[in-house]
Amino acid sequence: MPRGRPRLQPADEDTQAKRVYQRDYVQARKTKITELTADIKKCETDLKKMKKQRADLRQMAKDKLDKQLVGIPYDPDEPGALKKALAYKKALEKGNKIKT
Repeated sequence: MPRGRPRLQPADEDTQAKRVYQRDYVQARKTKITELTADIKKCETDLKKMKKQRADLRQMAKDKLDKQLVGIPYDPDEPGALKKALAYKKALEKGNKIKT
């Protein structure tokens, strides 16, 4: 049983050709919309995966830095504090004089 409204009775060739063209155009448009919607969904899921991966990498880097800076006091909210703390640790390891 065909879905939708029933088709009109066949008309003259010109009108019938226009109907067929319009029917094909609508069907092609529906399939294109379906394909594009699927592509959008795929891109959204890929973006979510990449964001999750990025968050994991950031957390790993932060954990690695925290392990390196054990025992060295620094305020993470202060701008440039991490760089200063790393320079301080490097100076400690080399045995250089430490500027305070």
